[in-house]
Amino acid sequence: MDLITGLQKLSAGQIGQGGSFCVYRGSAISRDEVERLKIGSLVDVRSFFCTSRAFDVAQVFGGVDPTVPSLHTRNRYSDLQRVLFKIVVHPDDASDTLVADVSSKSNFPEEMEVVFGPGTTFIIREVRYDEEQQLWHIDMTLSSEMAGLRENYRSYIQQRLHNDDPSVLLGRLYFDVWNDHFETPRYFHRLLRSSMTDDLIRAN
Repeated sequence: MDLITGLQKLSAGQIGQGGSFCVYRGSAISRDEVERLKIGSLVDVRSFFCTSRAFDVAQVFGGVDPTVPSLHTRNRYSDLQRVLFKIVVHPDDASDTLVADVSSKSNFPEEMEVVFGPGTTFIIREVRYDEEQQLWHIDMTLSSEMAGLRENYRSYIQQRLHNDDPSVLLGRLYFDVWNDHFETPRYFHRLLRSSMTDDLIRAN
């Protein structure tokens, strides 16, 4: 069984159980990344996103030990920043999201791990900096906005597949999706050289 299938089975058995809940994730990221985390911005997760129901566990993963006084060796302008994400999950928002509590399957159940699947999107609700702990607090909730954009793009691609020659569509994907400004003209030049003079591809 692959990880996504296992996560789906766990998630299906947990949907609708209980109300809203909070999870946390501690991370160390660059100052440039922190500066892009603005209120109202979307955070699109491309891989599995591991969190914990336990605040103290997330602190440790974020490099914060609450039992040790801060030495003030870094500040909000340091190259590497410590960040603590707080995510509030409402059942209504999670209905279309792959998320599951995996603590019952974990070798470390005390970490109370909750995993979000690839493609999950969050929206940033609050950003604040704790001067005492030199720690950024980023509050987020689930967002369906990116899922809607993906669905619209899938519909667009299906329509183009129906109307366009597949070889032309591939070239457009190089430019529109992969943003490859080097390969796109090379691809179309090769396509034109291999096409007949009266080929409809040349008209496209």
